[in-house]
Amino acid sequence: MIYFLLIGCSYKEGRFTQTNSTISSQACLEKINTDSLNESLEKCNEVIESYPKYPEVWNDRSLIYTLMGELDLACKDNQKALELLNNKPIIDPLISNEIKNRQNSCMQRRSIDGKD
Repeated sequence: MIYFLLIGCSYKEGRFTQTNSTISSQACLEKINTDSLNESLEKCNEVIESYPKYPEVWNDRSLIYTLMGELDLACKDNQKALELLNNKPIIDPLISNEIKNRQNSCMQRRSIDGKD
């Protein structure tokens, strides 16, 4: 069993503002177990429900989908993260770079598959 503890970088202003939930915006990838990705996906779905305008959480779920081999869904979430990224004035540059790199991977995959 492989466990990852992923600690995200974030800005101190506003990222952890709670909506009507007790879930953290970083809960999606706090403890991810590759043997139970469905549970991690469920957690990510809860996070997205609470923080739908945060590109970081869509990016996190994209990673889960990638690990599950659901590349089309991963790329769809990445596209949503990119759209939100373009509308957010302040974001961690590392997360921004990660989202853009994943977008490049999605574009390459589509090109290889003959979809673009």
